[in-house]
Amino acid sequence: MSAPASRSWANDFSSFAWPKFDPAHLFHASHESGIKAFYPRFPSAPEVGQVNPCVWSTSYPFLANYLAPRDCPRIIFGRGPTTTKADADLFIGRSKASRFVVIEKDWRSRLEEMPIWIYAFEAGLHWNLFDPNSGVYVSEISVVPEQRHRIENPAEALAAHGAELREVDNLWPMIEAITRSTLSFSIIRKRNAQLG
Repeated sequence: MSAPASRSWANDFSSFAWPKFDPAHLFHASHESGIKAFYPRFPSAPEVGQVNPCVWSTSYPFLANYLAPRDCPRIIFGRGPTTTKADADLFIGRSKASRFVVIEKDWRSRLEEMPIWIYAFEAGLHWNLFDPNSGVYVSEISVVPEQRHRIENPAEALAAHGAELREVDNLWPMIEAITRSTLSFSIIRKRNAQLG
């Protein structure tokens, strides 16, 4: 199956308060707790379109996309600049969440029990915007983090930052539905989803 990986988001990220970090920073999520420096590596998935070794990071508004185990397949969606009322009613309903993270049920326990470390980097000219639809930046030189923070329970952290966690038996029907809609979305680790 094939589906686009992201579509642009609306610009309202006010619910993503993160008082421990400066919103001007860029961020990297990892299961490793003691990283002193990040060195450029070749992407694990060539299809992402980045050919040179690099360090990956995400901007403050999109940090919630990465509050999950690294290999967890998920689709994150929300209202975008062209979202229709019909799609909003169908997929969002009356929820007040600013975005929605959909995972397969088999990943729920790992989402609750697998701590994540968030590293914060100072923004600078060495960072280049790779994908504005998912807030991803890359650096082709080594980067030293300025801060780190342990996320003990990513599922709780998602709720604390305005995201609603949803579970499905199989992610593929949701991927197909969302990518056909007018919602804004980002798909992560799609290749790890159960075969439909």
